[in-house]
Amino acid sequence: MDALQKSRQEEQPHLGQSKLIDFLESLHRICKIGIYYPAGHKVLDQAAIIFYKNLLGIAGKNRTVSITLLGETLAVQGCEIVTLSNALHEFKRLFSDIGINTLEIDRTIRLHELLQFTGSLLLERSQLQGMKEFTQSDIANLPPTVRVRQKEFLVDESAALLDGEGENGEEGLSSV
Repeated sequence: MDALQKSRQEEQPHLGQSKLIDFLESLHRICKIGIYYPAGHKVLDQAAIIFYKNLLGIAGKNRTVSITLLGETLAVQGCEIVTLSNALHEFKRLFSDIGINTLEIDRTIRLHELLQFTGSLLLERSQLQGMKEFTQSDIANLPPTVRVRQKEFLVDESAALLDGEGENGEEGLSSV
């Protein structure tokens, strides 16, 4: 943890590692079970109650909670997650696959908006996995209580090399 992370942790003492991990894992659980259970189902409702409790605990007096992809880890409200569980590795991979840099969730998000958001994430990932060429991701149908900042990728076409079959190589691709 660097000095900036340490100072943010000191500014927000209510944000211990276990609270941050519980919050992210509760969001991950909604992503997983929201696929299988409709709104109003007991299992999904219980998961939503846990998520909302965690969301409000992390938000404190803030209107939103931000989740940021920081290289090989995640940060919540600027506090880096030191150790990622299997669920959080999967969640980080989802962010990476779609090109999400920062996600902000409003503390007033409703269950149907949360399910709309998680469905949009999973749909975007499945569409990108079938692509055979580089495509900029664009997550559609986000509710107003969720904001996503995606990485933008630039291709330096002068630096792209052709392989033996006339296909573009991977050089010249970088993110901003």
